[in-house]
Amino acid sequence: MRLPCRYYCNTLFDRELGGFPAGSLRRSAAEMTALFIPLMQPGDTILLDVELPDAFYAYLREFGLAQGRPSASGEGAFGAMQDVVWGWNREAAVRLSAVDKAPPLEAVREVNHRQFCSVLARRHGFGVEGSRFCATMEEAESAFASSADGFPLVIKPAFGGAGFGLRVVWRTEQVSAERALLANYLLHGGAVIEPWRARTADCSTAVRINPDGGIDSIWHQRQWINRYGAFFGIYCAATDPVIQTWKAELERTALIAVREAVSCGYFGPMGIDSFVYSDRYGSERLAACIEINGRFTMGLLAQLLLERIAPHKHTLLRFISRKKCALPASYDRLDDALGSSGFDRTTQCGILLLTPLRIGYAGRWEQPRLNLFFCTGDSLEHIERFDRVLKERFSRKPLRQ
Repeated sequence: MRLPCRYYCNTLFDRELGGFPAGSLRRSAAEMTALFIPLMQPGDTILLDVELPDAFYAYLREFGLAQGRPSASGEGAFGAMQDVVWGWNREAAVRLSAVDKAPPLEAVREVNHRQFCSVLARRHGFGVEGSRFCATMEEAESAFASSADGFPLVIKPAFGGAGFGLRVVWRTEQVSAERALLANYLLHGGAVIEPWRARTADCSTAVRINPDGGIDSIWHQRQWINRYGAFFGIYCAATDPVIQTWKAELERTALIAVREAVSCGYFGPMGIDSFVYSDRYGSERLAACIEINGRFTMGLLAQLLLERIAPHKHTLLRFISRKKCALPASYDRLDDALGSSGFDRTTQCGILLLTPLRIGYAGRWEQPRLNLFFCTGDSLEHIERFDRVLKERFSRKPLRQ
């Protein structure tokens, strides 16, 4: 029997692990506490740091979603509950009164540290060839000097996700200009320096590790990432040829990562990122398990939404920032704008908005800084048509992602 869930989406988790300042992101993070609302079923509750209009709940409930109730704190949950948290840290464990249910926080930190993934890559022979984790400036200088492929190189901080902190160094002359950035990363846990690759596809794997170390399911999907390395969508399909081509290796490396994380004491949601790239001879190769995230992931959210909304369909979980997306003030106008492209529960095809049109924080009501759409269709081409509809009808200017 399914236990009722208590949701808490603390998306500043990665930056807080690295000790990076996040004051300017407080409103955005508060808005993201509503991200799990479409998953809610009867008996569920969710911790929110924002105000949401009744019209938002009414809109989602037309499609059988948002069937739980919101809460401003951890109180009010009775009986056995399953906690679904973006990332386990001290703040989340205390706020949910779940210190005894969370994985050991030192294990959470270890698994999310990019050094953990770097060690596994060397031990098991996956990842980006030539990638090096650096804990000192001397190690970083050595990584720059000894790169077999030369430039460009990529710098990534020890903690971070969704492209945060990623910097491409295109030529030798740029190295000196990046020393201040590197010094900052070294103060926050270190940095990875690795060869830049010409990516042709980005893949992710999502699992949930039980407290006993087992897993119930393993999911693979494709990420949509822009030319700056920032994530903006997740495409899921049982028939995705890219995933099918590399599925065996994606699964093998993911299970290694799970085993190693369990050995550290970690349990809970986990994501493993990989990518396909074209080598110097024009052949496609897989860089598997380039990053491990010991937390909830957008890939897991995409899979749970697929199961809830449109099983067996092609789906795209699509993020568009407020800078690029102007939404109407009412759901009637939203329906008018989407027209026949709006989600149809009978065909399980169309576009569904999963974030509110307006959201309240500190007394100000605004369109969310990040807007989440769920597109479902019968093929990738069908999905791409819906994505074009979003660009045509809501973009402040043409999207160039």
